[in-house]
Amino acid sequence: MPIDFMYYILNLRHISLSCICCYFISLTSVHTFWGNIADNNIVGTLPQELRNLHYIKQFHLEQNVGLTGPIPSEYGEFAHMDYLAIISTSLNGKIPSTFGDLKKLQVLSLESNTLKMDSNVGDLDFLNDMVDLQYLALDYNPDITGTIPDISNLAKLAMLSVPNTGMSGMLPESLSKLTALRLLFLDDCFFTGSVNNVLKSLKNSTHVYLEDNSFTDTIDDTFFVELDNLVHLDISNCSFTGTVPGHLFNFSNLQVLDMSNNNLNGELPSRVLSEDAKNSKLQFLSLHTNKLSGPIPSSIKNLKNLNTLDLSLNQFSGDIPTEISDLSKLSILFLGKNSFNEAPVPVVLRNMTQLTEISLKSSSLTETIPAWFGELKNLLLLDLGENELTGTVPQSLNNLTDLTVLILNDNQLTGELGLGKLSYLEVILIDDNSFTGTTDEICDAHVITHFVSDCGGDEDLVCTCCTLCCSDNDATCNDEEWLGNTAGIWEFNYERQRWNFGDGKSISPYFDYNFEQSQPPPP
Repeated sequence: MPIDFMYYILNLRHISLSCICCYFISLTSVHTFWGNIADNNIVGTLPQELRNLHYIKQFHLEQNVGLTGPIPSEYGEFAHMDYLAIISTSLNGKIPSTFGDLKKLQVLSLESNTLKMDSNVGDLDFLNDMVDLQYLALDYNPDITGTIPDISNLAKLAMLSVPNTGMSGMLPESLSKLTALRLLFLDDCFFTGSVNNVLKSLKNSTHVYLEDNSFTDTIDDTFFVELDNLVHLDISNCSFTGTVPGHLFNFSNLQVLDMSNNNLNGELPSRVLSEDAKNSKLQFLSLHTNKLSGPIPSSIKNLKNLNTLDLSLNQFSGDIPTEISDLSKLSILFLGKNSFNEAPVPVVLRNMTQLTEISLKSSSLTETIPAWFGELKNLLLLDLGENELTGTVPQSLNNLTDLTVLILNDNQLTGELGLGKLSYLEVILIDDNSFTGTTDEICDAHVITHFVSDCGGDEDLVCTCCTLCCSDNDATCNDEEWLGNTAGIWEFNYERQRWNFGDGKSISPYFDYNFEQSQPPPP
């Protein structure tokens, strides 16, 4: 059969895989065949007959959810195979233990299936026999459970990826022997215990994702101190205690540092930021939801490549440093929910016209909302809620034509709302103020998803399109947390995809929620 006809068959749609295999069984002399069956709406089960392709080297099957049943154990007979990827199907059962015979296999990618295995009873022991393996991905198989098995024989392994599985327990000491490992994805599992003692020897690691687990390390000046090749480090939401170690800012290649949602305390390492951060490549720094205190050091200005800075929900004090305006590449600035000195909105923000998101919620702001906010024409989110702001809403905000989220609730604002030109608004919160008049101007401009205001009383604003009206007698109205954090995750390359607020509210007019999960970096 001509090779070009084989590719025609492999790209047919709405076909049973069992129909394809009858063409393959005569191809036993093909030495370089590469089967790529992707997004063909194939239904049925994987045929055992493919075992007759003795010389098949690479097989890629993806986005065929109508494909069910187990992976045939006969696929362990592909003695020449170096690449096997079966992704986003409805295959179930176990990975055959015969895969341990695939001695030449370099890539095994089985993510986003419904495989069911328990490593605690030996279901993954065969992996240690695949000595040439460089890339192992079992992502998004929630019924793969147990601990990480002993894979210390996989000396060439450059990527280990098991996020969003049911794996749990302490990381095995055998991981420390995988010195070729560069990409480690352990996020969104149920791991516990220490990571530093196990991973500190993996000096070639560039991307380490540990978020959303229950590790118990106390972070200090020894934490990952020798992993100075790191490009991404995400240890968010892991129950870590300790401090923010200064040596991480010395890592010359580090671009992403996410330590949010932990129990870190102490001050930011101002000396290190001053002396060593001038050559930093750091673009994403998130430390929100910790117990960090003291002033934000003026030396933060040395992180010249920062795009995102989220220090919200901590205990920072003093003034917001004016030097923050030196961060000319900064797009997202979240400083809300800290204990800053009472002061007007920092005038230095006026020069930061590149900003797309500003959150200064509960930041002890006083006086009025400056009219110059209307000059920050790239703003998508502006959160000035829970402060002591007075006066009226400047109509210069009408210049923010892309503004999607406007949060002004729990201040002392008065007068009419206006803002009829903000046709892209999805969220507007103005409750716990003293607005008067009507919302007709803004209601006529756009159907708003979440519009919360004081309305219903004799002296309240008349709101014809509010989704929630708060009365003076209801002290609990809109008392949910509307602080939208950065929610950076590797699947989205740490770029804003949507704002997540309380009770699962998710806002973004620019995002298709039927997204395709991005692939991890190549090994």
